[in-house]
Formats: sequence, structure tokens, C-alpha cells
Amino acid sequence: AMDRDLRWDRTRLAYEAIVAGAAESAFLHPAQYVESCYDRGLGDEFISPAVREEYPGIKDGDGVVFFNFRGDRARQLAASMTDPEFAPFRRANLPTFCGFVTLADYGLEHKIVVAYATEKPGETLAKVLSENAVSQLRVAESEAFGRISDIFDGSPNLEHEMRLCVPGENRSVSFDQYPAMAAPAVTKTLLDKLRSGSFQFAVAAYPNLDLVAHTGNFPATVKAMECLDSQIGEVLRWAEGADAFVVVAANHGNAESLRCQSSGLNLEHTLSPALCVVFDKRHRGAREATGALSDVAPTILRLFDLEAPSVMTGRALV
Repeated sequence: AMDRDLRWDRTRLAYEAIVAGAAESAFLHPAQYVESCYDRGLGDEFISPAVREEYPGIKDGDGVVFFNFRGDRARQLAASMTDPEFAPFRRANLPTFCGFVTLADYGLEHKIVVAYATEKPGETLAKVLSENAVSQLRVAESEAFGRISDIFDGSPNLEHEMRLCVPGENRSVSFDQYPAMAAPAVTKTLLDKLRSGSFQFAVAAYPNLDLVAHTGNFPATVKAMECLDSQIGEVLRWAEGADAFVVVAANHGNAESLRCQSSGLNLEHTLSPALCVVFDKRHRGAREATGALSDVAPTILRLFDLEAPSVMTGRALV
């Protein structure tokens, strides 16, 4: 139901269960159905949609309140229920809703009422760079494209900016079956564009450690780490030769604490401090500083010798 990688076959199953009340499995008690899936070796993300017995689906005149607060994982399903020109799969039954309300803005332009409109940020990193004519590139595979757009700074495409989406690899299997994901293709796309000399700043997202660690597969998580070590190494080697700086940052932990003594596997995000590492010839030598996510943008602007706007409350770490 929360696929964000254009795997419409998955979205269709959720649509048919919610809207038409049609699914391969029906249940009386939700917990028992979930337990039966666990008994068959199915993890949460591979449990097929099921419906409660005698659930009639959504009828004309019904209203829908969509409680997901993240747009990236709600967008496909919401579009299938509201877009009059929706094409990815055939909808057997599309009721006329009395209203369709979403908790947050999913970035859709159909007949949707947003309960809590998104507060658009003003002076973002991308906007400051654009205003100073710094050409920008953003690259990510399809599974992580939202991280270089909505999540990165919430801004639309700006002048002097290009966004590229690299198709995901083996999208029909679990991430632990292909821990490299599309990281090599992301790196190649990134470096090819940087070597062209057309861009002065680039943002790339590698979701491997987060998504593979969520499966709980320890050997696969190690392989994901080794893959990213290799890919980031390629970027650093290019940067050293090009006299460029690189900032490696994360906004939460996951893979570093996959196992814990008290409860075994830990598949959730952690509260571990996330590292921000700056590679720049002008700032050699180890320097430790306790910072926050809000410090990343001022740090990058400092590396460009640009002043951070007053609305940025963080500080430069270099």
C-alpha cells in the first residue's frame, strides 16, 4: 500500500482491497491474519492486503480520510483513488467520494482537501545556491528520489538545477536480496555529470543501509555497507583530483545497531548520533564537533564562501 517505487502491481492490490473490498484473503481477526503470515515466513512488507469478512468496500457518497503524514509513501495509493486520468492499472470501481482528506500535502492536484498544509521553507540551501548562480545536480534511484526533493528541502525545481532519477534494480524482490540496489548506477550518473563540468554542486542519495537494514538480514546489511564504502570511495577519488569538497551526512541511524541484547533484531531507526563528515583540502585534519542536522546547510554554504541567511539557525562546522 505504501510503495513509492512505481510498482503499481502492489498499489493495485491495496486499491482493490480498500475500494472494492476484494482480496485473496479475508479474516475475522486482524492479529490472527498477521500471525498466520508470520508463520509462513512473511515479513511485514510482504504481507498481502486482506479484508475483513463482509467488508463492502467504499461506496458512492463515502468520505476518505488518509492519515499518512509522509507524502512519498502515500502518493501512489492516493492518486489511484483520486486522479480522473489515472492510467497505471484499470480501476474496476471508482466511487464518487463526498470528500477526500489527507493529513498532509501529498503533492497531488486532484480533488483533495489537505488538513494541514505544508509550510513551505523560504531560504533553503538550494535557493541560496540558485540565487548565486551555482549550478546544481540531484541524483537518486527511484526508491530514494523523494529524499533529494521533498525531504531534502521541500522546494520545487529551481533555476540552475537538474534532478535525475535512476531506475531501481530488481524492484520485485526484497532489498536484502540485492543489497547494492542501484548504487553503482547512481554513482556513475553522478560522476558522469560532474566530469562534464556542467555542475558546481551535487546531491546524491544512497538508501541502501536504511532499506536493507530494515529487513533484519545482517549479512546483506554488511554487503550494503561494503557497496557504499566502494561507491563513496569512487566519489572521493574524483573529488580529490577535481579539487572539490564532499560532505557525507545522514539524518538517522539504523544499520549500526541491527542487533541488541535485550530484544534481538532491531529493525527500526535508532537514536545514535548521525555523522556528518567533510572532505576538503582547505580543512585538513580531524576536528570533532557536536552538531545538528540544521548545521549541514550552513556548513555547505561556508564551503562555497557564501553567507547563510538569518533564518538558518544552524552553524557552520568548518
